[in-house]
Amino acid sequence: MSLRWQKGDYIRLGKAVAQFNRQVKQNETQINKQYLPKLVDYSELRDRIQTRQGLNAYIQGLKRVNIEGAFDLEKLENGEYITRYQKGELERGRAQAMKSLQKEINQQERQTKVNLGIDADIKLPNAFKSQKQKELEAKIKDYKNLYTLKGETFIRRALELGINQTELKYRRAYVFRQNYMKVMREKYSNFKNYRKFIAWANRHKNPIMFYEALPDNEYYPDDLYYQSDNTFSEENFDSFLESLGIELEEEQAKSKKS
Repeated sequence: MSLRWQKGDYIRLGKAVAQFNRQVKQNETQINKQYLPKLVDYSELRDRIQTRQGLNAYIQGLKRVNIEGAFDLEKLENGEYITRYQKGELERGRAQAMKSLQKEINQQERQTKVNLGIDADIKLPNAFKSQKQKELEAKIKDYKNLYTLKGETFIRRALELGINQTELKYRRAYVFRQNYMKVMREKYSNFKNYRKFIAWANRHKNPIMFYEALPDNEYYPDDLYYQSDNTFSEENFDSFLESLGIELEEEQAKSKKS
């Protein structure tokens, strides 16, 4: 659920940010300053936070900078240096991201097996895997081997893991909902029951709730950024509305059956 900020939330976040920045400044030396975490901008961080779970996770993350030895430098297998604090945050992000990715991979594989009529207990050959599953598996491989990645690949993956996963899910779902509504408006606003879909969407304004409420079907993409080229006929559109639990007029239901 999206966050309704209260006075205490602003104070808690402000204190955590101030304490974090103070610790970074106090521990800066000529040797380690290029490796220390960047100072946190309170306003920028506040604007990124969309959920209470995300707020609590950010505050806890900022407080972990107080752990003894947080600014000690560690050399990774790829030759990069990071502080013990940063490595700890990467480890937390990596574990959470890999768990989420594996769940997506399992869902992709189950759906592919259903589509192809392959028994659930049979290992899916690589040739039958969807492009999406292959991309997810490549990402999870990078995360497993994070500290051996070099250059831009390491930086990109490390930055991905630096984003709180709860906030990332909300942002991706927000983008999905915005794009989904835009496509629906462009393609189906002239359909008789389009307003019924809008009424349903207005009851699911929270992006994550909206994303999770949509049914799985050929017109519903796995890509959260929603760039589908598929198009409903008006009859298919009405069937889609019914799959959302939207009741259509009896005359329409009868005409569809006849």
